[in-house]
Amino acid sequence: MRSTFAVVTPRRELTWTGRFLGYKAVDQHLLEPAGNGRTTVTIRESLAGPLLPLFYTAPANSRPATSSGSPP
Repeated sequence: MRSTFAVVTPRRELTWTGRFLGYKAVDQHLLEPAGNGRTTVTIRESLAGPLLPLFYTAPANSRPATSSGSPP
């Protein structure tokens, strides 16, 4: 897989795209201050391509995963 950075905003966002065997992937990482030296990280990922619906269907109630913790 070959990836390309799409958005690089220091301390705020890192997003990249990639292609592999006709599939396109987008990965986005958003960082937001949460107070008291903490950071909230929101990660979103998407995948598109031929035959994908045959192998994967997202639940109707799916949402981005979030995690809080100290910045590195």
